[in-house]
Order: sequence, then structure tokens, then C-alpha cells
Amino acid sequence: MRTLAWSVATVSLLCSSPGLAERSLSGQWQTLLGTISIREKGGEVVGTLLKAAANVPIKKGTVVLNGAVIEDNVTGEITVAMTGADCPATAKTMIVLLVAPDKNSLSGAVHVPKLACQIPGLSGGRGLRITRVATPPKPRPTTQGLPTKPKDEKNTPPAAPEDETPRGKAAIVERMTQGLQLLQDGHAEQSRRAFLSVIKADPTVVEAYNGVGVTFWRRGQYDEALAWYKKALDLNPDFGDVYYNIACIYSLTQKKPLALRYLTIALLNGYIKNNTVEDLLADDDLANIRGDPEFKQLLSTLPGGPAASAPASAP
Repeated sequence: MRTLAWSVATVSLLCSSPGLAERSLSGQWQTLLGTISIREKGGEVVGTLLKAAANVPIKKGTVVLNGAVIEDNVTGEITVAMTGADCPATAKTMIVLLVAPDKNSLSGAVHVPKLACQIPGLSGGRGLRITRVATPPKPRPTTQGLPTKPKDEKNTPPAAPEDETPRGKAAIVERMTQGLQLLQDGHAEQSRRAFLSVIKADPTVVEAYNGVGVTFWRRGQYDEALAWYKKALDLNPDFGDVYYNIACIYSLTQKKPLALRYLTIALLNGYIKNNTVEDLLADDDLANIRGDPEFKQLLSTLPGGPAASAPASAP
């Protein structure tokens, strides 16, 4: 079952069009720890701390990231600084990150077993974004001293005001609600058009991207569904539903390591609050990973789950 809960976000028009770049992840990156240097070689990534952020008790030169690149994902471990009663100063924790198409950002989530511990710089939803340190642009030729064309203010059109009226927000809410109802009624194509119209009006409504992905999943178009789920994750790594949906697609397409990693993040971080152990055992999308020892171990960590040594079989 795909969860499609959504909340009304502040309407703001924001567009971005990242260009595709064929390059590795090697370089300097800004993280919640500070600036790190990532080296990618042979499908492995290693991140070393160059400059620690304030209140991060980790020495320069410490390896803080170890992972593997699988398609456009980085999975592995990251060292984080922690605060709170009975919490260690630092800890290694699991991480799953989606590589943006332009390879300038990594978006995903971390899992820390002790939820009471706080991680400076991490969002409340445990979503994480790592961004590449931009290369300073080349200086442009100066125009100082050159004559400039006088500005004809009479012919200059006024700037179009942003639509921040309640009427504009209400229209988006209505259209999103309509899309969800159409999807529930089995009208995937009509639902998709509704979600796309929401995205056109406000590209920041992450639930609409997830909704488009679900419409493609309904039609068995898994590559298209995954592409839209990834857009949702890149837009907002705190949006928990999409981690489970990505896990389902990777399971359906026989990519077990990625399916298990995304499912682990989704469940252990509490992103999928309405799913029970019985739901996971009955979800046909997860059939390809249900017999994996890691899946069985994951079930054992959930309330009401079987013992780690017990077989995970559908009821």
C-alpha cells in the first residue's frame, strides 16, 4: 500500500533546471560535519574531514564517510556528532543518499538507533542534503567606463507579482485533493494530470511528485515511477513516504541491496507509521526480498515482529 498523505505547504514558485554532468563524486562537499573531501574510485566513496563545523568534535583528516555507489545511490556509513544525555560524542550510522543528476548534491537520510540523541545540523525528519562546494566562477570582463544604453522606463514592463493570494493556494489544495481521489478510484491518467498541474502551479509540493510516481506504478511503468520518486526525494529528503515507495520499485526490479537499504531507512526512521509487520509480509511489491536474511532481521526490530531466527512468511 502506497501512502499518499500530504500537507498544505506555503505556495512559492521555485524552479530549477540542473544540467547533466558526466563526472565523479570526487571533490569538496559541504555537510553537517563541515567541509569534507570525497574520493570516488572503483565504485567506492571515502570522505575525509577537511574543516569541522562548530561544535563538531572530530579532527581534521578523519575518515567520516564510507560507502558504495550503486547506480545513482550512495549507501554506507557516516560519522555524526551527537548531543544528549547518555549519547556518545560521535557515532557511525547508516546512510542512504540519492545522487542528483548534475552530481552537485546528495539527498537522503540517516538512521540513529537512539532517537533521543540529537545530531547538530540534521533536520527533525532525519533527512540530509550534502552539497558540492562550488568552484569560484571565472571573472567576467568589466564594463566599467563603457557607455551604457539609457533605460527606457516607459517601455519597461512591470514585474509580474507572485500569486500568494488565498485563492491561489486554495486552487492547489483542491487540485491535489482531486488527484488523490482520482487515484483512489483507479483513474491513473486523470490523476497524473491533476498532480502535474499542481507541480506546474507550485513546484515545491513534494506530495505531487510522489503522486505522479504512484500513477506510473499503478500502470507497471516502474522506471517512470522511480524517476518521479527520486524527484520527490531530491526536493525534500524529509518526505518519508517516498523511501518506502523507492524500496518497492527496487524490489520489483530485482535490485535487492537498494530495496533493503531504502526499506530499512523507511521503517527504522518511522517514516511509514501505518504499516505493520503483517502489511510488509502481505505487500506483493516486497516479495522479491522477503526471503532475504536482512529482511527477516528488519522485521525482528519492529513491534510485534518475529524473532530474528524465525522465518518470515506471509500469513
